[in-house]
Amino acid sequence: MSERRYTDQEVTRLLQRAADLDRDVGGTGVARGLSLAELRDIAAEAGIDPAAVTRAAGELRTLPTSRAGATLLGASPVVRRTAAVAARLSPDALSRLVDVVDDEVPAQGTVGEALGSVRWTSSNRFLSRQVVIQPGDGETVVRVEERFTNRVRGILHGIPATYGGGIALVVAIEAAAAGPGAATAIAVGGAIAGMGLGRALWSAIRGGSRRRVDRLAERLEDEAAELARSEGDDA
Repeated sequence: MSERRYTDQEVTRLLQRAADLDRDVGGTGVARGLSLAELRDIAAEAGIDPAAVTRAAGELRTLPTSRAGATLLGASPVVRRTAAVAARLSPDALSRLVDVVDDEVPAQGTVGEALGSVRWTSSNRFLSRQVVIQPGDGETVVRVEERFTNRVRGILHGIPATYGGGIALVVAIEAAAAGPGAATAIAVGGAIAGMGLGRALWSAIRGGSRRRVDRLAERLEDEAAELARSEGDDA
């Protein structure tokens, strides 16, 4: 029986998981179709414990693709924040809060109402936004959410492959000049750099989302509190 070969996508996921496992135990790829033995050798050159690669390969058989993607890029594609004021706001006050959303968010949104709550939404190819304002028993809850589409994550997941393509010529030249060992080191370095760049970009993108969500939620909370005080004075 021939030894299993790993696809490029599986290699990326496996090496990332192996690096995570190696960090867990205190430790400090990539070609088309690689055996486990070859992956262990490459990992050793990259400073990753080969035993961690073996464990990662076992997990790869049962690890869902969605979970692997989340591990590669890090944090969730959804950013949300919830705020509340201790008063049930009137429909007019809810409309005022929707005006605040329109002022704060440059994208054009649509407004819907159901069961007394108001929902403001907008979306494009990369990002969807949602603000839900829900009056309840003696309170009004505001939830602000941004959700990145699969398109964004797909682009960032492709960065390691792009790095691999970009260094293909360098690897070929190095192989001819210095032998396959040096070429393998360059390939591993390119894959690791690609993963690092993908994570760095995702961290920056998600950080911007977190700031926008927090700013809008805080503005809505302040406005809702002011409206609650005003309606309380009028009562």
